[in-house]
Amino acid sequence: MHDVIVLQLHGQKNWRFYEHREDLPDESFFIRKTDEEKESPSLNFTLSEGDLLYIPRGIRHDAVTTSANSIHITLGLHPVRWLDVIKKSLVRYRGSSNFRKSFPFWK
Repeated sequence: MHDVIVLQLHGQKNWRFYEHREDLPDESFFIRKTDEEKESPSLNFTLSEGDLLYIPRGIRHDAVTTSANSIHITLGLHPVRWLDVIKKSLVRYRGSSNFRKSFPFWK
C-alpha cells in the first residue's frame, strides 16, 4: 500500500519478489498468495548488514531470515493520494449547509 525502504542492520535476510504486481493498492487491499507464487519467485536475493533496499508500492514480496539472528528497519513512505485529498475536503465541508442541500437535478 506504500513504498518501503529496508535497512539490514544485523545478520542476513532473503527477499523474494513475485511477478504479479498490484496496480496502486490502498488500505482495503489484501494480498493473497497463490501456490505458484509461493513456489516460484521471479527475483530472489539476500540482504546483508548495511544493505539498503527500496520496494515500490504494489510489488509483492516476502522475506525469510537466513541466519540465527537478523534485524532490519523498515520505513514506509505513504503517498498523498487524490482520494485522500477528496476525503479530507468532504469531511471539512460536511458542516456547510450548502453541501447538505439536495442536488438540483431538475434545473
